[in-house]
Amino acid sequence: MYINENINNKQIICLIIGFFFLIILAIIIHNLSSPNYESAKIEEDKEYVYKKETEEEGKDKNIPYLNVKGEDAKKINKEIAKIEEDFASLLENKIGFTFNKSGHILSLSIKMVNYYTEFSRPVTSFKTYNINLKTKKIYTKEEIYKDYGVDDKIVSKSIEKKFRKMYKSVVKEGYIDSNYCDYNCFLKWRGVSNYLDNVELYIENRGLIAFRGFLTESVFGEENYYKSSDFKFEING
Repeated sequence: MYINENINNKQIICLIIGFFFLIILAIIIHNLSSPNYESAKIEEDKEYVYKKETEEEGKDKNIPYLNVKGEDAKKINKEIAKIEEDFASLLENKIGFTFNKSGHILSLSIKMVNYYTEFSRPVTSFKTYNINLKTKKIYTKEEIYKDYGVDDKIVSKSIEKKFRKMYKSVVKEGYIDSNYCDYNCFLKWRGVSNYLDNVELYIENRGLIAFRGFLTESVFGEENYYKSSDFKFEING
C-alpha cells in the first residue's frame, strides 16, 4: 500500500489550506521580527535620505536631507545646512553623499572635495552621521566601538593595513619608485601623519567602515590611480 492511498480530496484541501496558513504566519513573524522602521520617516513616500532640492547660480548641489523624525535628526540637518552654506557655496567645491540602512541603524556619509586649500590641490574629507531608527538618537562612536568590539588601536591598524597595500600597488603600477620614496614618504605626500585623524565611522550592510580622506595628487602624478573606494577602510575587529 502506497502512503497516499487513504488520503481523500478533503484531506488534501485541508493540507493545502494549512500550508498556506503556515506561509502567512511565517511572513507575519518575519515582519514583526524585522521591522522596516518606515514610521521613523517624516515623509513616508521618500527615502530615509534624499537630495535636497537646491540650486544656486545654476549649479545643482548634492545636499542630502535626513528624512527622519526626532530632535537629533533636526540637529544633523542643521549641520548639513551649515556645510551647504560654508562649503558648498564655493563654486569649485564638490559634494557627494551615500547612505545605508542596516537593520535599525541608518548611516549617512557626505564626501567633500575642497579646491580652496593651502596645498594648491584638492583635499577630500568626509562627515558621517549614524542614527538609531528605534530610538531616533545618534548612534555614537562609543556605542559603535562597543557593539563592534573595536577600539582606536584596531581602527588604526585596519587603516594602516590598507595604506600599506595601497603603497605596494602604486609602486607596482610604476607611479612611485620605492628607492626614491618609501612608505613614510608615501604617507607624507598623502597628508597622513596619524591614521586616526579625520576618521568618520559608517555602518554598511552591518559591517563597520571608516571613511578617511587623504591627498590624491602629488609630484608623482598618481591622482588617476585612486578611486572613491580607496577612501573606505573596512574595520576588522
